[in-house]
Amino acid sequence: MTIATYNDLCATVADFLNRQDLTDQIPTFIQLAEASINADDRFRIQQGIVRSQATIDGSQTDQWGQYFVPVPRDYISMQNLRVMELPPPSRLEMLTQTQMDDYRQITQCGVPRYYAVAGGTMEILPPPPTGTQYTLQMVYFGKLPPLSATQQSNWLLNMNPNVYLYGALLHSAPYLKDDERIQVWNSLYNDLAEKITEADGRAQFSGSTMKIRVRRSYR
Repeated sequence: MTIATYNDLCATVADFLNRQDLTDQIPTFIQLAEASINADDRFRIQQGIVRSQATIDGSQTDQWGQYFVPVPRDYISMQNLRVMELPPPSRLEMLTQTQMDDYRQITQCGVPRYYAVAGGTMEILPPPPTGTQYTLQMVYFGKLPPLSATQQSNWLLNMNPNVYLYGALLHSAPYLKDDERIQVWNSLYNDLAEKITEADGRAQFSGSTMKIRVRRSYR
C-alpha cells in the first residue's frame, strides 16, 4: 500500500497489525512516533531546518535589565542566530544559563552578542538600547509538523513514510502487549534512521541544495 497521506498511514498501521478495532488508538501511536522522532538526533537533517525572523526592541527590557523573547513553538535546537542589520558573520554566541548570569553583571545595553535558551524563552544579551530595534534571524531545527486529519502530510512522510509506519508500530506493541514485536519494529525503525542520517551527510557534501522552511516571524 502506498503511504502518501495521514489517512493512508492510519490504514497501513491497521493492516500491519491486522486489527480494524484500533481507530481511536492509532492516532496516538502516530503522535508517540512523532515525539520519538522529534527527540532523536538522527533526524536533525536538512529538511527539518527552519528559518524565522523576529524584531526586538529595547523598550521591552524588564526591570532587572533582562531581555527575553519566545522561541518558536516548533523549536528543537539552534543552528544559527544573527542580527540582520549587521554585516555577516554577525552571529550571536550561545551561552549556558550560568554563563549568562555572569555576563549579565558586566554587560551594558548594546548590540546583541549572546543568547541562552531556557524552556520556551530565549534571553538576549546585551539588551538593545531603548528605542532601538534589531531584526534577529534564527535558523533552527524544527519539530515535525504533526500529522492529523487536517494535516495530511509533512516533509518526513513525503521523504520516507516507513519511518512513521515503523515508529507507530513500535509504539503499538506495549499497548497490545505484543513484546515480541518490539524488537522487530525497533530494528526496522533504527535501520531507517541510520540510513537517513547517512544520506543527509552525503547530501551536505555533494553540493545538493538545502531546502529550508521559512517563517516570517516566530512571535
